[in-house]
Amino acid sequence: MDGILSSQFSCYIYIPNSEILSFYFTNNEVNETDKNFIQQELIAGKDIIIVPADSNCLIHSILVSLYSKSFQNFINIITTLTSEFDLPLNAELFDYDPNTANYFNKNQTFFSLFAQHAIRMAIRKYWCFYNSDHDYHKNPDMHMNEYAVDGLARNMLCKLFGIPKLIVYQAFDDESRKKGIHTIEPIGIKQDSSNKDYFYSFDKFNVEVFSTNSKHYDALI
Repeated sequence: MDGILSSQFSCYIYIPNSEILSFYFTNNEVNETDKNFIQQELIAGKDIIIVPADSNCLIHSILVSLYSKSFQNFINIITTLTSEFDLPLNAELFDYDPNTANYFNKNQTFFSLFAQHAIRMAIRKYWCFYNSDHDYHKNPDMHMNEYAVDGLARNMLCKLFGIPKLIVYQAFDDESRKKGIHTIEPIGIKQDSSNKDYFYSFDKFNVEVFSTNSKHYDALI
């Protein structure tokens, strides 16, 4: 299974702000109103790192963002979780690279397995949304599968990584969510039965991600 997962991995790619529209869209796909909205409200002053579409894109985007904010905190996160969930560390993980995409590409197999195994195990271990009348809220596997992490699992990622606000910048409407800026938070969720806002004492950083729709996320830096 690990070999299959790692073979699905694609590259991390840095996209500067000036090239974001041309990377994601052709001129015929985006009208002028949408272009202005994307450029002025969603990606103004921001660059993007494309992350692999291996079913863990939200987790990858969060990790890339946290890496860019504090390498020491990032190392604390991966060493804590790999120790708890028995995933071996590579020595290369401790070598900071100012080229963020290059760092993740050098360690791509590790992060594929880290997202698929350690993070999903942590979600299951710490799942706490039991104050609900709906059984599906109480079952972490109703909010993640081999294809995606979604629903309340996104709030759980905030509780695991120490993210006060996970901010999604979405370019277009789709069946799950309207275009615009959406905020996911770990605090104040009515289904939450825990007495902890966060499960680890990691440094607290807001994280921003970009999505053309709700089916894939890339890291905003």
